[in-house]
Amino acid sequence: MSNIKTQDIVRTLTVRGRTIDIELTTWKDSDGLSYDIYDQDTGECLTPESYDDEPDAVRVEELLSQLRDDLTGGTLAPFFEGAPLPEILFTPAELAAEVARYRRALEHLAERAGAMGFIHPPRLAEACLAVLAGEDITKPQPDVEATP
Repeated sequence: MSNIKTQDIVRTLTVRGRTIDIELTTWKDSDGLSYDIYDQDTGECLTPESYDDEPDAVRVEELLSQLRDDLTGGTLAPFFEGAPLPEILFTPAELAAEVARYRRALEHLAERAGAMGFIHPPRLAEACLAVLAGEDITKPQPDVEATP
């Protein structure tokens, strides 16, 4: 049985060009309030831990900046496993620039790996870029013949 009394969208904001909903949860056994931040387009909850006070646009911007830093720094909380955060946190132009930056780094790594005798470094680079672009790489891929 749920302890939730009500859940309502109490505010809608536009931050970084995205529509953000602020949801208020009230509880049956408590006077406390919980506020969560949702991306309206994806329905993704962006708050791993609810706020006690209603967040404003500045607080949402701070959260998005922190999530972006965590995502690019590889320190994102497990709560966001499988979330479409690149789509939410980057504009299409910013995402393209990030992919281009990673492409250059991965191409350099592939060259070095190839020089060290690794067989398929370009496949690794392609897979990493596909993930950054939001593609599903869990589908079976055709085998590529190994080259020495």
